[in-house]
Amino acid sequence: MSSAKSSSKDRDNDYPDRFVRYCSRACQKAAWPTHKQRCHTGADFQALLDEDEEAKAINRAFSQWLACWRNTLHTVAISALNLANSLPDKLATHFVFLEMERRPNPPSVLQSFRMLHGEVMSRDDFVEVLRKEDCTQDEIDDWRNDDRGDHTVHIAIKFGTFMRFLWFSLRGLGRWRNVDKATADKLAANWVHALMGSIEMGSHRIRNGNII
Repeated sequence: MSSAKSSSKDRDNDYPDRFVRYCSRACQKAAWPTHKQRCHTGADFQALLDEDEEAKAINRAFSQWLACWRNTLHTVAISALNLANSLPDKLATHFVFLEMERRPNPPSVLQSFRMLHGEVMSRDDFVEVLRKEDCTQDEIDDWRNDDRGDHTVHIAIKFGTFMRFLWFSLRGLGRWRNVDKATADKLAANWVHALMGSIEMGSHRIRNGNII
């Protein structure tokens, strides 16, 4: 997979991640009196981890995995969004959605999670995903209202009952919009296969714009 590499020089800002845990419908029925307290973000999310060792372990493992893969995910997300062949407001209306699962007995931190699915989604379509995760309307509205404009790349990663939201802004979109259109289309068509294979092999290196 060939792509322009994203580096800190290309980005104005890497925003803090947002952490979310969503309860299933069964969870809601089993613990309805405390459901709203158990399905929140921020301080409530941290409080949940403090009382749930299994959740804390999964979140810690994912954070370690993400530390290895963050730059690669940033680079691939830009290719996936195909800015050269998209409307100017693409970053305000679409984002990259990944589904991961924890791998049992992984050979390395790089391979501690595997990728199950990836796609570019519209923000409107993602509302349906949140509804399927049994989010409350307040939680959905909170996500919908967190709109960071047309210069910020958004990546949402689902792993188990958790979601991690990543954002980074790009410095000067002209570079990405002026990529050869045929090349950009090819990258956008192949990014899922390339990223899935790279994660499976535990090889996140990028050389000369290629994920190897």
